Amino acid sequence: MNTNLNNLLTDFTNSSAIIELQPQWLERALTIGDNLHNQSRQFNLYLQALALFSFEYWIHSREPNLAINLANSSVFKPELANIIDAICNVQVEDFKICLIPTVDLSDSEITIPRYVVDIPEFVAHFYVIVEINEELEFGFIRGFIDYDRLVANKKKFPLDIDWNYAIPSSLFESKMEKLLVNLQCLEPNGITLPNTDREPENKLSDSQTTLQKILPEIKNQPLWKQLTWEQAVITVTNPDLRNWLYQSLTNNNPNFNLHLGDLFKILTQQTINLREWIQNQIDELEQELTWQMLPAPAMLSKFRDINTDNPAASLNDILAQISQVTDINIPSNAGRAYQEFADITPLRLYAVTWLISETEKTWSLLLILGGTPNSIPPYGVKLRISDRHTILQEQELTSDLGVAYLCTKLEATAEEKLLVTIIPPDGSTEISRLFEFIF
Repeated sequence: MNTNLNNLLTDFTNSSAIIELQPQWLERALTIGDNLHNQSRQFNLYLQALALFSFEYWIHSREPNLAINLANSSVFKPELANIIDAICNVQVEDFKICLIPTVDLSDSEITIPRYVVDIPEFVAHFYVIVEINEELEFGFIRGFIDYDRLVANKKKFPLDIDWNYAIPSSLFESKMEKLLVNLQCLEPNGITLPNTDREPENKLSDSQTTLQKILPEIKNQPLWKQLTWEQAVITVTNPDLRNWLYQSLTNNNPNFNLHLGDLFKILTQQTINLREWIQNQIDELEQELTWQMLPAPAMLSKFRDINTDNPAASLNDILAQISQVTDINIPSNAGRAYQEFADITPLRLYAVTWLISETEKTWSLLLILGGTPNSIPPYGVKLRISDRHTILQEQELTSDLGVAYLCTKLEATAEEKLLVTIIPPDGSTEISRLFEFIF
């Protein structure tokens, strides 16, 4: 420990918690900061990582039996670290800890982001100030305040325009031994945290149009400059939206903004449960959407009038054509259904689904989009498939394909939803259907 640090330490009381920053912490923190897409916030994340490592070391050195879990810390979640100037979701035993990094011991006020005070997903039982002096290479566990005391006093102090509370440092307990006692002796329910239950779908639907327009414009700006607080809460508490926002910093794909519209539909639209199709069942939603179940090939009559439209037989004919040029193997118990969109253009969408593995919870979906029999092929129609992360593919039916339909096969897991979007040739209103396979 250098001489300057020794001299500085003499000014601290015996209750101070001083941690010498280890070389490996500095190196790891630098890597974490450098990997953040937003260059303007890389140094902030670097300091946050040092504060986290200092706090972890302090806990282990003072009370080794206290279990500390950093796995869910926002330091390791760049989509959160890009937004919140605090380290939330640190776990010590059954307590939630939020670390507030500072760089100046003389601060009379502590800046705490509103995100970690007023959003239930990010609040904590205890808020701990961690001073980081990079030049002298030390961390100082400076003080703490519990959630009840913080909330009881926050109204006395103005909320800054940038959504930060400026809390007097005098409100924080400086004797850190008391925090250790609380972590060992207090029951977590002794501090009542707000309930995280909410109904995000309704609020998301209400804000969808505005957010879809504004989010692509944010880039590396803080949310308070572009969004209302209510819009920010919706964005930050939705993992998919905040991940999209973070990826927008570096993603220059022209389809990336288009995917945002699909993502909102995935988050708000009712899903079609394909598992029921294997039992030849259609639920109320699918009935409203005029889906029609189709029998398995073995149930089809060997004799049929070729002049009569028989969707099941037509599907079989198409599948026979597909089998000649692909290795797609459709099990006999696959669920089969179709839907028509005659009010827009003579379109028919076939969907065939089957279970790949119950153990691995994987499923397959085969989609065939074309015109109805005896109609002109709907050249110019497009079929787009998206999941929560990206646009998986987009096809357009043209005369060059040599067939009168589009066909695609996808595989997914239990956690995935697939949004199927049909864009009519005239570019009119898109039609979307959201599929999942509930195990």
